[in-house]
Amino acid sequence: MEICQIAGNRVPIYYYPNEALHGFCLCLYLRAGALYEADADNGITHFFEHAVFRSLNRRVNGGLYALTDRLGLAFNACTYRELVQFSISGASEHFAEAVQIIAGLFEPLELSGAEVEMERRRIKAELRESDEQRSLDYFASRIVWKDTTLCRSIMGPRANLDRMGPERLAAAQRDLLTAENCFFYVTGRATADDVAALSRAVSRHELSPARVVRDNMAPRPAEFFQRQGCVAVKNAD
Repeated sequence: MEICQIAGNRVPIYYYPNEALHGFCLCLYLRAGALYEADADNGITHFFEHAVFRSLNRRVNGGLYALTDRLGLAFNACTYRELVQFSISGASEHFAEAVQIIAGLFEPLELSGAEVEMERRRIKAELRESDEQRSLDYFASRIVWKDTTLCRSIMGPRANLDRMGPERLAAAQRDLLTAENCFFYVTGRATADDVAALSRAVSRHELSPARVVRDNMAPRPAEFFQRQGCVAVKNAD
């Protein structure tokens, strides 16, 4: 049975226990991505996802990955067009350590200009390797979601990346991490006491109210319900 607990700073925590499992999965979801980005900010969510990991690593003196390896925790994130997922999973006896790691996402970003530049180069390399804007998914999205925010790239254009620095990333963090815009989901072998500990850790962070409440509704293209039959051809090697 799913249970919902509200942290002291109004962040919802959904909890679906399963004692038959040996491990847990703890996720933080943000309503974010191309769906909500302005043209000039397209790609900022994905950049923020990268920046968070580097900031967390800096807070533990470069030992984040050694820590998760030692505890057997898998800590990952993924940006989609309408959300960001941060997930950490592992054996149930290390739930407390996982809470401390994921609660660090609410700490202000600690990044130098050089570190931001390093992440910028990594994202540009990712753009070259994935070639997102030449992918079939991007090609189809430009047709299905024509003239809406959902036809945009997840990683954004290179020109946008060049304009994103520490201040813009810090502003993005304030916009994304609001009580109205995020929630936790806990599954697997985690007790009520574990969830209470997560609630206490999250409640220590005071969040700014959302400037705009994001309803996670897809925009309706102008041709919705009026499309004519057509064939779109993508030429590629």
